[in-house]
Formats: sequence, C-alpha cells, structure tokens
Amino acid sequence: MCRIEEKKPWIIAQRRAGRTGPMPRSTCNFRQRDVTAAVKAVEAAGREAQRVRIDRNGCIIIDLAVIRTQPTDELDAELEEFKAQHGRG
Repeated sequence: MCRIEEKKPWIIAQRRAGRTGPMPRSTCNFRQRDVTAAVKAVEAAGREAQRVRIDRNGCIIIDLAVIRTQPTDELDAELEEFKAQHGRG
C-alpha cells in the first residue's frame, strides 16, 4: 500500500512546518455590490468601463474605454478608415 507522502511530497513540507491541513483563506476585502456600484457610477458619469480589476488590498480599479470622436475633415476620415482596415487604431 502506498503512503500519502509518497504521492504528495508537499505534505511532508507542510507537516514539518507544523501545518496539517489546507491553508486558510484570507478575508474578502470587497463585495460584489461594491463593484456594481462603482461600475454604475462610471456609467452615470457618461463613460464606459472597459475592464474592472481588484487588487490584493480590495481596491477596485476601473479602466475606462477610449472615447472615439468623429473625424472633422476628409483626411481624418480617410485615416480612420485606413486604421480600421489595417488593424492599427
């Protein structure tokens, strides 16, 4: 019969360090409603959230989408069309 330590060598290191079970989870520093409220505040300000990140401290970081403006003349329109066709924009 095979012992547990032979299959999972990290258990030996945990037992030597005085831990016998799985590591405990850290406390949650944010709630889903906090993220929802932050995104709604961004939308109420007339902007669009492109990405939402939450760091280890629980800070909510919202990356805003780039606002595209309409070209003002023919040259700008032609440049935007070129960028759209060739994927640079």
